[in-house]
Amino acid sequence: MTDNVTPEDSSTTRGLGEAIGSNFNPESIAKIVLKLDEAASQMLKQFGQGQQMSDILRMSMAESVTSVRKLGGDIVDVLKIQQEASKELGRNVVLTEETTKDLYATMKVTGQETSKIVGGMADVGISAGKATNEMLKVVNIARESGVNAQAVSGKVLENMNALNKYNFAGGVEGLAKMAAQATSLRIDMSQTLGFAEKVFNPEGAIEVAAAMQRLGVSQSSLLDPLKLMDLSQNDPAELQNQIAQMSRQFVQLGKDGHFEIMPGAKRQLREISQAMGISYDQLTKMALGSADLDKKMKEISFPDVPEDQKKMIANMAEMGDGGEYKVKFTDSEGKSQEKSVSELSKDDVAAIEKMANTAPKSMEDLAKEQLSATKDVAAAINSLGDRTGLGLAASKTVGQGLKGGKAIAEAVKEIPGENLSAKNIGKGVDKMAETLSDAIHQYAETGQVTADLGGILTNFGSFVKNEMITAFSNVEKQANEISEAFPILKDIAKSVQRATGTLPPENSNIPTGTNSTNNTVGSQSVNNKSTVDVNLNVNVTTPNGVDAASLQRVLKEPEVQQQIVSQVKTAFADANFGPMPTK
Repeated sequence: MTDNVTPEDSSTTRGLGEAIGSNFNPESIAKIVLKLDEAASQMLKQFGQGQQMSDILRMSMAESVTSVRKLGGDIVDVLKIQQEASKELGRNVVLTEETTKDLYATMKVTGQETSKIVGGMADVGISAGKATNEMLKVVNIARESGVNAQAVSGKVLENMNALNKYNFAGGVEGLAKMAAQATSLRIDMSQTLGFAEKVFNPEGAIEVAAAMQRLGVSQSSLLDPLKLMDLSQNDPAELQNQIAQMSRQFVQLGKDGHFEIMPGAKRQLREISQAMGISYDQLTKMALGSADLDKKMKEISFPDVPEDQKKMIANMAEMGDGGEYKVKFTDSEGKSQEKSVSELSKDDVAAIEKMANTAPKSMEDLAKEQLSATKDVAAAINSLGDRTGLGLAASKTVGQGLKGGKAIAEAVKEIPGENLSAKNIGKGVDKMAETLSDAIHQYAETGQVTADLGGILTNFGSFVKNEMITAFSNVEKQANEISEAFPILKDIAKSVQRATGTLPPENSNIPTGTNSTNNTVGSQSVNNKSTVDVNLNVNVTTPNGVDAASLQRVLKEPEVQQQIVSQVKTAFADANFGPMPTK
């Protein structure tokens, strides 16, 4: 299981109105989009990838949510399956909607984690997409045998590497049959596989066969070295069956009606255990379980019942108060029945077989049928919700929007330059403090003021102010970079300006307000600057009779110049050029 933080799970108990309303509620839509974005972000960390892969991850998970919700899951389960599958495979694989849904169904039916399912199948060359079909075979074999499907699934996945060592009839199916028998006998099948490894070569097979003959074993398959080798290499399931039949000879029915190891056979069974390399506890459990199963099957009165059906009924039966094996089932009329296996009619056997072997066509159907009525209703309602948000999360358009938002955030981070970093401000503070300390020390020693204390603070203030101005002059640069990377953002901004009437029309005579612009007004060229010099040096040619020198002296008077500047400003504003900047 991954340690990654997963998005908050959605409620699976919300009402129908709330679920449907979530498709139209802007807050709910935004929330589901951001949840999927967070889930994609978690996978990017695991993959070691950048934003280039975020779209396909978000789309794939968004498409899977509704299918998983129908089975009782949610976004958190979709992310968990994606995380565990990728981690177990060791590859940056993006699961499809179908694979995610199937793996979730398999996980719920078999009780096994996604990592075990995917990893076990990958060990024998089966892809994640085909794992569900193979596990469905395991579940079907367990059900047909009348044993616990989750227990069989666990044994199969724990011993999948045996498929690479030995030959099983039908591959996973053959391994599942061996696991089903091991589950019925309550033994660890890995010990049987260990015995198969021991007799795999001629030396081991000859040694074990000789020991079996010496210890009085009567099972012929275990006395022949060649047969031992053949079973270990090509049919480990049958080898386990032969061991079970051999161990049965050391069991007797006790006075209390229960099976027990014969008192005189316990030492002999210990020696057999050592020779085979199977623990004594496992061998005795196998002996008792095999004897119990054999007695149940002998009590089924119909000789024409197939062996597999007999095993199924025997595994479903349990000893009652009177020492008889009884089985509970639903008859052809839907009524609950409990009968001794010795009293079963042909119709009863058919009803039991139908009850046990009527299987859904797929793991998904089986997972749905196993939901309780309450959970099934909740799952159905929950699957109706958030479809608008999920659709948006799966769209490329929203992907571009999310990337655009991320780009803006990154640009904001880059606006302040290095000079405005904590490091440089700290240097400025240290420099001010050092100068101030020197000035105070000098005054204490000599009584002379050698530094302007107010000037020190002013200089530091100027440092911060100048760096702020320089830093935030970077805004336009970052905005231009964003516009180049995401043209749609520029177009959206322009559309908003046009809709609100704040966008200047094409070929406008209105200055744009930038630091330096050159605008055409009629046939005149006007150069606007952010600052102007108000000192007027006027050279004029005067009409006849006017003293040019006197006029020039008047124009140089400060009061006259201020009046001229004031009039120009007013005219500038009246012409709709905006306020004239001043120094």
